[in-house]
Amino acid sequence: MNDTFTAYDPATLPAPVVAYLDAHDEKRYADVAALFAPGATVLDDGKTYEGIEAIRAWSEKSSAEYTYTSTRIGQRTADGSQVTVRVRLDGNFPGGTVVLRYRSEQERRDAFPHWLHTYNHHRGHTALAGKPPASRVPNLTGQYT
Repeated sequence: MNDTFTAYDPATLPAPVVAYLDAHDEKRYADVAALFAPGATVLDDGKTYEGIEAIRAWSEKSSAEYTYTSTRIGQRTADGSQVTVRVRLDGNFPGGTVVLRYRSEQERRDAFPHWLHTYNHHRGHTALAGKPPASRVPNLTGQYT
């Protein structure tokens, strides 16, 4: 996968992508939800939100939890249709700064197995005293019968 981004230029992006980013930044949650198909699914921070109303509630909750500013810093388009936009958030959440990548569904599907493995096997969780979830399952790999 190409990880080269160009400077953010809304004039070169599909209108629905820019409309989503604008509506999200302006806290127009009904407009955010209206950009999704009725059966759409959003995956964010390990949770799944299905359908227009769940997506509207997710966009409102995710925006209200912390105070932050967002800066659109880059973009790339692959095969003329797979769009990724990089957005830097600076705020009062843990870590203070994060760079998000708003991606296409196919890119998300391609990246998910690696992310899931890292999350469950390598990323420490505060609720588990810094251990990954897999450390709590003694027969996870099926080595014992």
